[in-house]
Amino acid sequence: MAAKRTQIYLDDDLRERIDRARTREGRSLAAIVREALDRYLTEEQAARQPLGEGPPPAWVGAWEGEGSPLPELRTELERRAERLGR
Repeated sequence: MAAKRTQIYLDDDLRERIDRARTREGRSLAAIVREALDRYLTEEQAARQPLGEGPPPAWVGAWEGEGSPLPELRTELERRAERLGR
């Protein structure tokens, strides 16, 4: 992986939380920060992607009733609509 050095400033609390995660997971600070940023940016991109674009979500063709993902879908659609001001 080609990478560019980037400097960031972290407050004491955030740095301590990252250090605890590093110790617990045996990973580097850089790996944790990269993963966190990747997750954040992926979620933001998905939230901004208009409904109906991109590959169909995993719940397409899902059942209703117990164990149905439809309540979570409704919540996600409401969240996106609110974010878009609709």
